[in-house]
Amino acid sequence: MTHEPLPTTVQDALHAHLGQARENAQALSPKIRPGTSLASALARVDTGTSRPLPTLVDLNRWHAHPAGLDDEQHARLCAGGLIEVMDDEGHTAAHACPRCEAGRRSDVLLGRLERSGIPPRYLELEWADLVTDLDPFPRLRAATGRMPQILAANDSLLLSGPPGAGKTQVAVLAAKAVLAAGHSALVVNLGRLALDVREGYGDRGDGLTEGAALRLLTAPTLLILDDLGAGETDTAKVERRLLYLALEERQNARRPCVITTNLSPAELAASLGARNLGRLQPLEIVEMKHGRNFRLRDGHRSAW
Repeated sequence: MTHEPLPTTVQDALHAHLGQARENAQALSPKIRPGTSLASALARVDTGTSRPLPTLVDLNRWHAHPAGLDDEQHARLCAGGLIEVMDDEGHTAAHACPRCEAGRRSDVLLGRLERSGIPPRYLELEWADLVTDLDPFPRLRAATGRMPQILAANDSLLLSGPPGAGKTQVAVLAAKAVLAAGHSALVVNLGRLALDVREGYGDRGDGLTEGAALRLLTAPTLLILDDLGAGETDTAKVERRLLYLALEERQNARRPCVITTNLSPAELAASLGARNLGRLQPLEIVEMKHGRNFRLRDGHRSAW
């Protein structure tokens, strides 16, 4: 099938129309450069003015500090988790949005924190929530920055002190550091776990078995035993047996523990047995004697 050539007058009119369209496009966005996509060029047109695309330098800066990509910039530049970036030669390419990536990492970490047994009130806990100039917090804060080395050395920690001294907070911050480093951690109240096991001794067989409890205690890279020695008298036997078996397996696997207790080290040894504490070696004992109660918020008055 052949087409008849357009009349000359029609061709001239068509060429004139296309030429005018090109001139209009250039007037609308004069800074379009070779290699720049039409979508990115149009996105830069803002009421007659154009905004430059971010550069690779900007992208690297945002990767280092995602919060530097503020709300206005994020809304303007991010499309479905991608940001178009211009290189030194004027070419553009889509890169993962640093702020969206940071958000996804935060969501993944939050999920791991929740599954690790950390109580909800501690999920958002940071070192800034503690008075870190009080002894021994500076030392413990520095140690949480070395968790991979601590795990490799199989160094356990015992935090002893009165209620509200910040023992559980420090233990949770250690667990968060371990999780952020890609390892596993679990926070357990052994007395409560022993109660669940004891209640599983019934005829129904639907409770927690000692074997399942033992697997729970031995699996994580770092085990946090919170409020150790506070179990009821009728569960003390189960608690002591679980602790002995768990610490035996963890010592053989070189997996350390962090223990918090209201008892003194001597009282804890008398309660749980020196043999159990011996299976925590190498063990660092830190007594929280700073006198501050973090459960009492400054300036808080009861609504009652």
